[in-house]
Amino acid sequence: MPSELSKPIAFRSQFPVSLTEAYEGIGDVHQKSDLFREAKVWFQKGVEILKDLQEQGKLKHPEILDELAKKMVKCETALAKVQ
Repeated sequence: MPSELSKPIAFRSQFPVSLTEAYEGIGDVHQKSDLFREAKVWFQKGVEILKDLQEQGKLKHPEILDELAKKMVKCETALAKVQ
């Protein structure tokens, strides 16, 4: 029987695009609330999944990866302004 810790990994491997969309949505909410550090963390999680798919040759829409990367850059730019 799988442990509780293995469930997120199993979900990630079975539904990577859905999980990426969820992470992007959470990041968007944080970004709209000017919580750029938190938003960046969520966008990064999505980027990591998409990069894994890309390395496996399973990323059908690479523009999604570019879009998330741009959102991360916006967060980094906003964070640099407040530091």
